[in-house]
Amino acid sequence: MQSMSPTLNARALVADLSPAELDALRNVAVGGSLRDLARILSTDVTGAAQVINSMKLKLGAARNADAVRVAIRAEMVD
Repeated sequence: MQSMSPTLNARALVADLSPAELDALRNVAVGGSLRDLARILSTDVTGAAQVINSMKLKLGAARNADAVRVAIRAEMVD
């Protein structure tokens, strides 16, 4: 049995994210701040942090850099 390619695996992981989590991933990937994400999501900084933590949990990412690596493999960012 062959394993899934890194790109397909990353796309599958990203496909499970909510719209808010996708916004969080894009924000992290471009180096945005929690305050930036809070403004995008119309929430406070604590709410934005919770969305980032949820996004990282779904992606299996321990750090923001790990989440960005998934976004790059999924071809969401350059």
